[in-house]
Amino acid sequence: MKKAGSFFHSFSLVAIANLITKPLWLALFVFAARKLGVYQFGIYTYCFSIVIILSILIDFGLDYIAVRDVSVKNEKLNPFFNVVFLFRIFFTLLIIAGIIVYYWLFNANKVIITTLIIILLFQTTVILLQFFRSLISAFHNFSLYSKLLVFEKLIIVVFGFISLIYSSNLICFLFALLAGNLISFVYFLFTLKKHYQLKIGLPQLESLRYILKSSLPLVLMNVFIMAYFRVDVLILNYISGSKEIIGIYGSIHRIIEMYFLLPAVIMATAFPIISKKYNEDNPYIIKLVKNLLNFITVISFPIVIIIAFNSYNINYLIFGSEYRSGYSGLIFLIWTILPLGYNYILGHILIAANKQRYCAITLSVASGVNISLNYLLIPKYSFMGTCVALLITEIIIFIFYSYYVEKFLGELKISELTIKFISIVLVIFLSFYLLSFLSINLYAISALLLSLAALLLIKTKILDIESFREIIMAKSL
Repeated sequence: MKKAGSFFHSFSLVAIANLITKPLWLALFVFAARKLGVYQFGIYTYCFSIVIILSILIDFGLDYIAVRDVSVKNEKLNPFFNVVFLFRIFFTLLIIAGIIVYYWLFNANKVIITTLIIILLFQTTVILLQFFRSLISAFHNFSLYSKLLVFEKLIIVVFGFISLIYSSNLICFLFALLAGNLISFVYFLFTLKKHYQLKIGLPQLESLRYILKSSLPLVLMNVFIMAYFRVDVLILNYISGSKEIIGIYGSIHRIIEMYFLLPAVIMATAFPIISKKYNEDNPYIIKLVKNLLNFITVISFPIVIIIAFNSYNINYLIFGSEYRSGYSGLIFLIWTILPLGYNYILGHILIAANKQRYCAITLSVASGVNISLNYLLIPKYSFMGTCVALLITEIIIFIFYSYYVEKFLGELKISELTIKFISIVLVIFLSFYLLSFLSINLYAISALLLSLAALLLIKTKILDIESFREIIMAKSL
């Protein structure tokens, strides 16, 4: 087995793979939004939101438990794989049966039902492929992880573009995506067998009982995540009844989803390391987490400034005139990437520490607030109200997560970082309004604000070059 290199080397492999694939994935969905039109894209967004909620039963939070335990004891690969794999196939078939029964009983819209089933099958393959790659990350083989990620995404992007070039039909597009993932599914299975002597068999009852018990708080966590991250689309559909509005909201939400690239790459690399070292080297974990939070601040803040203060032009450029009204929501929604990035990292820390129940508690409160805000704001502000509700929700989650992580990693003072960061945000906002009052060009304002932000990040030591260097050169294992 390959010996692990530095954290920076592992991170670079995963980052490069994502930098190759994510822009292509975004380009595919921008092209799909334009080719399918706002109505069909609205149907896709609506059905996808339902499927994501249903897929909680398929996902069940099992990846976290598998990676955490396999990274410590590699011999758990086969029993964990068999439990998770067969569990997910069983619940996929069960949900499809439920959708078909619903169609027969209520004579539901055939297009919606067909779209739901295809997206569900596609989402199952997405979950399984992510699971296969997660198991490989548990062995710290980030080179193989990255190669499989590139293979998976290139196949699906090629299939997706070909289908859209020859047809503007949503069902054809979804079938193409599913076909691409099925090819990757076969290749991934072959790769796991070849590299790690994977043996597929019946799940052991003891392993099934342990994994399900450990993952129960994660199921609740996923339920609450979907309650505030996907139910907003269903509430928007219920109140507005317009697939066009859902399509517009789905377009700007896609920009936020693409941001997951950053925290996902970070934690794909860091989570197995944190899981293994949490009880072995606490000072290392504290330093690593602190620098990851600083790093995500430094990268995310320029993105927020550029998009927030140029939202109309960016939204129009990416999606075209049919989606141009989405810029008003993007102004608020883009700010969610800052607490969202922090929350992604802090949530993984709690899971690595086997404190996932605190994630469930936090998200139960946040989802209740989010649903209430959506019902309060959508009737008056449409999808803009949904964007504001999501921003407030992410901030609430950050407050709770910060408290719990500081409780279990006492030397990690997240509150200090938060105070510094809020001060910087206030200075940036005041500077923006001052520069706007002076009628300076919007692009010039963005450049000045970026320069000011960089200066403040360095002065407050949120950007600390020396501390980054220690983590970058440290060994992954």
